Amino acid sequence: MRWEYWVFLCFLLCASGQDLRKKAVDVRIYKLFGMISTVMALRQSVFPGGWQKTGDCLMGAAVGMVLLMISKASQNSIGAGDGWFFAVSGTLLGFWGNFLLLCSGIFCCGVFCLGYFVYGKCRNGEDVRSCTVPFLPFLAAPGIWLVLRELGG
Repeated sequence: MRWEYWVFLCFLLCASGQDLRKKAVDVRIYKLFGMISTVMALRQSVFPGGWQKTGDCLMGAAVGMVLLMISKASQNSIGAGDGWFFAVSGTLLGFWGNFLLLCSGIFCCGVFCLGYFVYGKCRNGEDVRSCTVPFLPFLAAPGIWLVLRELGG
């Protein structure tokens, strides 16, 4: 059984739920799941071939670090919390799982924002370009699918 996926699912649901309600995630969530995922990644390194798994975890976390750099460079137009989310999830999912989650989330968020933009234009010609949407809730469906796919076979 891959415990990383169950921990990731708990992390995803906690973070996306908070982001949906408050447009922010409590830093304690990142700290708690960050510590758990780090311990799980380091635990893997003691098994045969474990250093390869640990390297994959580090590369997965690098996805979040890149998002943090983009957040800093863009004066937080991408929230730093999103970068921290992907740094933690990368240690649980590895590089390709984390990258797939990011791309799927961007696609889902883009489709929603396009629909919201068209809706705003059709309704009184309202300009909704300056509105912000929480990103992490758009990761819920792709994240659950990713976990089910991995655990199912």
